[in-house]
Amino acid sequence: MLVFLFDRWSEWPAWARWTSGIGAIVLLDSVRAAWGERDFVAGVAETFAAYLLYYGGLAGALAAGAWIGSKIAKASSKDWLGWLIGIVTVAVLWLGLANITDHIPGVSWRMKAMGGGDCHAEWDGWSNPVVCDESQP
Repeated sequence: MLVFLFDRWSEWPAWARWTSGIGAIVLLDSVRAAWGERDFVAGVAETFAAYLLYYGGLAGALAAGAWIGSKIAKASSKDWLGWLIGIVTVAVLWLGLANITDHIPGVSWRMKAMGGGDCHAEWDGWSNPVVCDESQP
């Protein structure tokens, strides 16, 4: 049964395999992050939404900045103008998304925790595991 499902999944287009693989990883990490919460299902949904908005928003802003920057550079024949417009586009979209998501209950504090810098690497003599100080409101 699992072999059959894997074979069917292998036939999907590359973008669908990547999207489903990343989605599965994000879902599993959302389950891990919400494991000890009182309302587990809501915690998984909020964590999943926070991951998508945080990392997906950044990827979308970078893609939009690259796209509009290349269009401006090609239209104006000035690479510096394309770079400038692209960087400004990324900043405006990323900061705009951050301001919008500040008002989503349950998701905003999770996104702030992701970008809060509460994580650091600890040398244990063998590897550098990332350790995060978990603080919830």
